[in-house]
Amino acid sequence: MDNKQYLDLIGFVTHELKGILSSVVLNVYNLQNGLLGDLNPAQKKTLRSVSRNLDYLTSTVRNFLNFSRIEKDELFLNKIRCFLKNDIIDESIDSYSQSAADQSIKIINKVSPSLELEADSGLLQIAFNNLLSNAIKYGKEGSEIIVSSQASGGEVVVEIYNQGEPIDSVDVDKLFKKFSRLNYRGTEKIKGTGIGLYITKEIIDKHHGLVWVEPKKEGNSFKFKLKIV
Repeated sequence: MDNKQYLDLIGFVTHELKGILSSVVLNVYNLQNGLLGDLNPAQKKTLRSVSRNLDYLTSTVRNFLNFSRIEKDELFLNKIRCFLKNDIIDESIDSYSQSAADQSIKIINKVSPSLELEADSGLLQIAFNNLLSNAIKYGKEGSEIIVSSQASGGEVVVEIYNQGEPIDSVDVDKLFKKFSRLNYRGTEKIKGTGIGLYITKEIIDKHHGLVWVEPKKEGNSFKFKLKIV
């Protein structure tokens, strides 16, 4: 099987899975919200576990679809005028609020609501989803994630800081590479494909921006820079 056939297969399989997952997620959502009858505590606990695994699987399928597009050079931008906070970041935080709550992590959103840009809001949301999901997965239980922004000279730097194990300086350049995963003590059981940050970098690059990480004393700051209007 050559590389094109391999990528076509990935695209086909993940596209099929996406449709099936949408149906399963909807049914689980209906169950959780009592639309099909009341649940006892044990059933609610089981459904929360199922929901978390479905969230991970949905994110994985989405990442592999985008990975296939990137590798075939089919990741095209559909730019629109949008607000960074309201149209992208708020949506992501809302999507991952339950994952954060499960680890007693509080997400603090300090991004200015006035920041406007011309971008593919759907792709940027995927990029931010990956950064926020990582911050939650590798954050300490009961800690905080702080999302902030700083605008200057027609550009904005968005920072996602989480309290967790600081990344070693020798590992910083590995993070955004394809299929790269870092293993630190206490993170061995965390699920991941090693393509989320690679996809994030490709999306930010397509917008002529930059993305990087800065290890801190008690955590890590993932940052990306984009032009604003």
